[in-house]
Amino acid sequence: MEAQTHPKEKQTVRIEDRRSVEIDGIRSISALDEEYIALEGNLGKIVIEGKNLEVLDLTRTTGRISLKGDITGVYYEAEKEKKRKGIFG
Repeated sequence: MEAQTHPKEKQTVRIEDRRSVEIDGIRSISALDEEYIALEGNLGKIVIEGKNLEVLDLTRTTGRISLKGDITGVYYEAEKEKKRKGIFG
């Protein structure tokens, strides 16, 4: 039986005037406050930092999120390497 391959998932990030952000390919919001939003996306975790951050819209069927506020940073967070643990740690 042949393994089924899937096309690489895409993600679009659009920032306008450091005042609004639209991102496609979002699976969930993992943290949210006025200065920090952490999102789980198709390509990993995305962190948005700023002031007065507010979610305007989240469409779960398409994975699109719209945010507004004073955006100071948008980052992809590197996944931590999984370490194998043996009997002694």
